[in-house]
Amino acid sequence: MTSRLLAVPRFRRKLLFIALSSLLLLSGAWGLAGEPDPASLAQALNATFTKAVEAARPAVVFIETEIEECEIEGLEDLPHFFKGLPKGRDFPFRFRGPQRPKRRGPSRGVGSGFIMDNEGHVLTNYHVIDSSNLITVKLSDGKSHTATVVGSDPLTDIALLKIETDQQLPKVVIGDSDKLKVGEWVIAIGNPFGFDLSVSTGIVSALGRADVGVEYMENFIQTDAAINVGNSGGPLVDLHGNVIGMNTAIASRGGGSNGVGFAIPINLVKRTIEQLLTKGKITRGMLGVLVQDLTEELAQQFNADYGEGVLVSQVMEDSAAQKAGIETGDIILEVNGEKVKSVRTLRYAIMKNQPGTKVKLDILRGGEKKTITVELGEMKSERIHARADDLDLGMSLQDLTEDLAREMNLTISEGVLVADVMEDSPAAEKKIVKGDVIREVNHRKVKSVEEYRAAVQEAEDNDEDSILLHIHRGNSARYVVLKRK
Repeated sequence: MTSRLLAVPRFRRKLLFIALSSLLLLSGAWGLAGEPDPASLAQALNATFTKAVEAARPAVVFIETEIEECEIEGLEDLPHFFKGLPKGRDFPFRFRGPQRPKRRGPSRGVGSGFIMDNEGHVLTNYHVIDSSNLITVKLSDGKSHTATVVGSDPLTDIALLKIETDQQLPKVVIGDSDKLKVGEWVIAIGNPFGFDLSVSTGIVSALGRADVGVEYMENFIQTDAAINVGNSGGPLVDLHGNVIGMNTAIASRGGGSNGVGFAIPINLVKRTIEQLLTKGKITRGMLGVLVQDLTEELAQQFNADYGEGVLVSQVMEDSAAQKAGIETGDIILEVNGEKVKSVRTLRYAIMKNQPGTKVKLDILRGGEKKTITVELGEMKSERIHARADDLDLGMSLQDLTEDLAREMNLTISEGVLVADVMEDSPAAEKKIVKGDVIREVNHRKVKSVEEYRAAVQEAEDNDEDSILLHIHRGNSARYVVLKRK
C-alpha cells in the first residue's frame, strides 16, 4: 500500500490524504461494512439546517406598515393577482399583507426584514414600505419599534430603515452572493401570511435572472424555497446562516408559492446600502442610448445572431455613448466580457457601475465586431425614477425633434416623447406606453421636457393632487389624469 502511494505524484498524494482524513472524520456516519448509516447522515443534515436557522432567525423582523386613507381592494376583485397590484399584469411579483374587501380607510401591509448591524439598521424591500406613513418593526423577542426610512432605491427595490433602542440587537452575518452556485441549499426566513419567523428550504434554481419584469434593475437569484405574501424583505441564507439574498418576488398565477421565487443578491444590496449610508443618495453610470431587444427579424436585417446582443435605436446627444463613437444600428454584444442577452441585462451591466467608470463594449457594426471603451456618464434620477412624487411620474422623457418624429414615423413633430415607462408607476397604471407623445399638461402646450417639468412642478407647488395630460398615439389622441399622491 505504501509503495503504491509513493508512486502517486506528490500533490495528488496530498489530496488523497485530505480525502482519507475527511472520511475518517465522517466515520461515525458509516457502518462497519463501509455502508452509509442513513439515520446518521440525516441527523448531520438536520443539524446543519438547524444551526443555520439559529444563526440568522433572531435578526429577522416583522414589518407592518400603514398608509393613510385610501381604497382597499380584496382578493375577490383581483382573482389572478396579489392584493394591491394594478390590474393587467400576467404574473404577481409584489407582496402585500392580508387586506379586507373594498372600503375607505387606512391600508395596512406586512413584510419582513433583517437587522444588519448593532445600530439598528434594518434592510427590507422598497415595495414593503413604499408610501407608508407609519412603519413598525417587531423584533424576534416580540418588542415593537417605530422605524424611520434612512434611504431607499426603487430601481432595485431596496430600503434601509432604522430603529432606536438601547437593547443589544441580534444581527445577521452578510455572505457573498458572488460565490453562489446553482444547486446549493438555501433557506428563506420571513413572515408569510403574517406567521412570524417561518422557515422554508430549497435550492438555488438559477442565477442572474434579469428578465423577470419586476424591477428596473434585475439580477435575481431564483430559488424553489417557498416564498409567499409577507416574505418580502426577509433573508435568504446559506447553510452557514449567512445572508446571501433578500427575498423579493415570486412567479405565481394563484397567489401562492409555486416553487419559483426571486431574491436580490446580497452583494447588490451591500453596494446600494453603502451609497445610502456614505452619500445619502444613489449614483449610477449611464451609457446614453435607447436600445431594443434583437428579434429574429431584426437579427436577419443586421446580419447578427438571434438572441445575442441588443440593438441601439438611438444615441443621445452629448452622451457617453456618442463621445465614444457608438452609432445607431450598432448591436451591443458584451459589457466587460459579460454577454448581453436583453435590454434588462444591458441595463444592469451598465448601471451597476459608477459614473466615470470605463467599460469595454463588444459591438457588431455592419457585420464586423469591434471593441469600444466608454467612460460612463451619470444617470439622472429623474429620467427613470419610478416614485409617484417624481416630476416624470414613472416615465423616461425626451424632446421630440423633427428628425426623431420622422424616424419614428410620427404624424406630429412637437411635444414630449415617452421613451420608456416604469412598471407599477402612475404612467403605467394609465396605460401610457413608450412612443406616446405628450402635447399638453393641464391644458398648457409643452414642446420640451423642460416645459413639461415646469408645468408639473407648478401643479405640485399649487398642491394639486392630479395632472391632466393630452397624449397622442399614432393617429389618435386622448386625455389622461395621473395622480401625484
